[in-house]
Amino acid sequence: MCQILLVEDNPLDVEFIRETLMQFPVSVTLHVARDGAEALDFLRNDGERQGPPRPDLILLDLRLPRRDGFEVLEVIKTHPLDRNIPVVVLTISNEEADAWRSYHLYANAFITKPADLQRFTETLHATVEFYCHVTLRPPKQPPQPRAPA
Repeated sequence: MCQILLVEDNPLDVEFIRETLMQFPVSVTLHVARDGAEALDFLRNDGERQGPPRPDLILLDLRLPRRDGFEVLEVIKTHPLDRNIPVVVLTISNEEADAWRSYHLYANAFITKPADLQRFTETLHATVEFYCHVTLRPPKQPPQPRAPA
């Protein structure tokens, strides 16, 4: 089971991504934050704090109300409990400056949302497949040191 936090304010994109992930052959749980502040609230109430589960992957739009995607990315990547969560910027922007700034803030990938729905579906499936099922996800807690032999 892969826990995904989608940070997206466009209801049409949220529904499209939700429907696309429901067709995914492996179990995925999608949590949605509709602005940057809501995303950070979600993360601050995770894990040991008895709130929602910690995401295995964050899909982050840049153009968000209250706190934009760059602010959210900076908070995530500087927080000791969250910095190892993969963050994929998923945005309509194809500006080099946005990509540079995202990578400078340690985004794991920068993807411009394809205008073609079939291409968007393929891109989303490939991204989720890679981060949720190909790579070894970071552990929720730091591993315990091995005892000397």
